Amino acid sequence: MTYISLDRILINPDNPRKLFDPDSLQELANSIVQHGILEPVVVEETSDNYYILVDGERRLRAAKIAGLVEILSHIVPSSNGSGSHDRLIRAMITNIQRQDLGPVEEAVAYKKLIDLGDSIDDVAGLVSKSGNLVRNRLLLLELDPPIQDLISAGFSSDARVAKALLAIPDPAARVQLANACASRHSSIPIIVRAAEKLAARLSSPPVPKEETPALFFAAGTGRGEPTARPSIAQWDALAQVGQMPPWPVVIEAARGTCKSCSLAENASQAVCKECPAPDLLSRMIAITGKRKPS
Repeated sequence: MTYISLDRILINPDNPRKLFDPDSLQELANSIVQHGILEPVVVEETSDNYYILVDGERRLRAAKIAGLVEILSHIVPSSNGSGSHDRLIRAMITNIQRQDLGPVEEAVAYKKLIDLGDSIDDVAGLVSKSGNLVRNRLLLLELDPPIQDLISAGFSSDARVAKALLAIPDPAARVQLANACASRHSSIPIIVRAAEKLAARLSSPPVPKEETPALFFAAGTGRGEPTARPSIAQWDALAQVGQMPPWPVVIEAARGTCKSCSLAENASQAVCKECPAPDLLSRMIAITGKRKPS
């Protein structure tokens, strides 16, 4: 091991890890100032007296923030003609062992190895993963970039979710549903069911809509006699609560909230059961009763 000037170390272009949290880098830089570099970076020497970073990009970035001019390094033999392939494998194995790679970063790295000539089974053997896991990760690359960004931020990377979303023929609708489910922190079964319903609706030929009567409690009567009114939605907060407040303004506000929801097209008991609106409405009705609010 030896100390190498930071300006002689080149970032590994094949490093599968692309996301580095600025706050985390600053914390590491502060630790380096106080305690120094405790683990050397790994570099590969090139023919022109420079080095390509193999492992330790986060430490290298933090060292620059900390103001270091050189860093403790471990030099490994040159990869010669197989450089890109071998560096990618080394970086992948290091990051996977540390669980540093996100699902999309992992998928991009697998795709690079396949583009370099490896089969899916070859890749699985190189990184000690199952072939199914590699296939499921590659499936993420078929999703729209905004959905990939959601996955990198914590949205489900489960293959069942990816397959259900990919079955939706309209990319805009696919992204909208993923955004709505991510904002609600919906479970995998909820996301899959919502995606399957949306895919079925968008894949079917349009059917002329007929206005059908539905029973609603008349405004101002609380639990009074029901009266026929046009159906507004398959499912809404008022239907879920099972009763109507006596004030027309609350009725319209509740329906407006449901109609503006991004999941309205897929409204159902299964999809809407996590929504807080019905519970809030029930509390309002219980507290206020039949008294008209001021």
